[in-house]
Amino acid sequence: MRCNGEGTALRTHQIKILNILSETDKILRRHNIHYWLGFGTLLGAVRHKGFIPWDDDLDICIMRKDRKKLTWILNQELPPHLKAENYTYGFMKICDASDKHIYIDIFSMEKGSVALRKRLLIYRQALAYINGRHSKKAGKLLAACIISLFSLCIVSLARALHFLIPSGRLIYEYESEFYLGLKTHDKKDIFPLRYETFEDAEFPVPYDTDACLTALYGNWRQIPPPEKRYSHQNT
Repeated sequence: MRCNGEGTALRTHQIKILNILSETDKILRRHNIHYWLGFGTLLGAVRHKGFIPWDDDLDICIMRKDRKKLTWILNQELPPHLKAENYTYGFMKICDASDKHIYIDIFSMEKGSVALRKRLLIYRQALAYINGRHSKKAGKLLAACIISLFSLCIVSLARALHFLIPSGRLIYEYESEFYLGLKTHDKKDIFPLRYETFEDAEFPVPYDTDACLTALYGNWRQIPPPEKRYSHQNT
């Protein structure tokens, strides 16, 4: 029996977040904002033509330059049962207004390099410490503020240089080294976007899905054994 068979809690959860994607897709297409399926959602589309059977989240990607515009549009046009949450460290969520566990993630990408990615990690880690709720020693807090400010200056300079000297690489703005490491993609592997079937509908995906999935997961075609099939939450 499939772990996400019809009527199971997992399948019910998948359908709910798929509905959020469908609403988001309509808005993004209407405003000509390019997005594409990412991470495990992209893997599911290519390998399973839908959700990875044990997966319980849904990820899409946009370009960083579109994030402010998208935030404004979502706040204006999302239906009442959905809300957008914009985080400071490179991704957004669109959530069910009545249940915070039902959401999709929107990750930002930008032109850059591994060097810029490293600076972003330092900046985001320092920012996370400053914004943390744990008790802080004054000396460590001051150091984090100085590191954050210095890193932001370096990041801003690096972004300006990449604007003047276009890079062929795209990097994730998200801060977590544990989650994304220093992974980058060749711009030509993502654009122009094409379409792939996901749960009986067509959604945009990177042009070279094999190259993108290999960069993220290595041998992505191999189905992992049951003990290595992880989900993000109990559903």
